[in-house]
Amino acid sequence: MARTDRGARRSLRNERRCGRYHFTAMRIIHFTIATLALALTACTLRPDARAVSDADAPESLIGQRVAVTGVAENWKLGPKVTEGNLSLWVDARHWPADVSGKRVEVVGVLEQRADLPAFREEDHATGELPQGIPVPEGSDIRKASLRYVLAKPSWRVIR
Repeated sequence: MARTDRGARRSLRNERRCGRYHFTAMRIIHFTIATLALALTACTLRPDARAVSDADAPESLIGQRVAVTGVAENWKLGPKVTEGNLSLWVDARHWPADVSGKRVEVVGVLEQRADLPAFREEDHATGELPQGIPVPEGSDIRKASLRYVLAKPSWRVIR
């Protein structure tokens, strides 16, 4: 039985509605999947990074990618992340204003640098005012100038 002109129009209208519905439903599904994937990836900065706590010895982790959780602090020498007895410098200029003082997770490659300004007190007994870390007589200046730095850092604020 052949369709009438009116029936053909009704059928075409139904096809358009179904097509529109299908297109909208697929967009919602794709958006939901993309949002979930983004949320799961944002939970951790780097899954390959080893988590470090204040109980770990940083010397054994030099050259490895590590993740540290602590409080972001701005110091004269640059940004630092501190958690308990563990204090690591971050290879950046400073923490942004919205990050400083907050709890953060920082991921980076752990390096050891001997670039802190240290001096022996007996070397400057002439009265001049040296800048840096004073170390007692007989101390190793190189050891006093060591610090641990997270190079190539990325961070996120933990709420």
